[in-house]
Amino acid sequence: MSGGHHEEVEYEGMEKALRAYFPHNHQIVLMVMGFYTVLIGTSMAVSSAKKAAAPVPTPERPDFHTIKERSAIPSAEDDPEGWEEFISESDDNVEAWLKNMEEEE
Repeated sequence: MSGGHHEEVEYEGMEKALRAYFPHNHQIVLMVMGFYTVLIGTSMAVSSAKKAAAPVPTPERPDFHTIKERSAIPSAEDDPEGWEEFISESDDNVEAWLKNMEEEE
């Protein structure tokens, strides 16, 4: 049970060639971990490069030059977004809406 010296192990084949450069066990562990890190990193880089090279459809751009024609004042209850857009466009729209409210009463 005393801390003694380990007896020398004679390695053969590929392990003998590895132990010539990496004699300690922790060096072998770090080498294997590095190998797998490089292997996984390379495969991830290749797969992300393929995704980046894939054609991306061009988004449709809205037509800002076409003027929208309104035939009536939108309802605040039925179309709140359209009503808000209608009111915020000009003061004439606010006056038209007030006039429309007076006619409905």
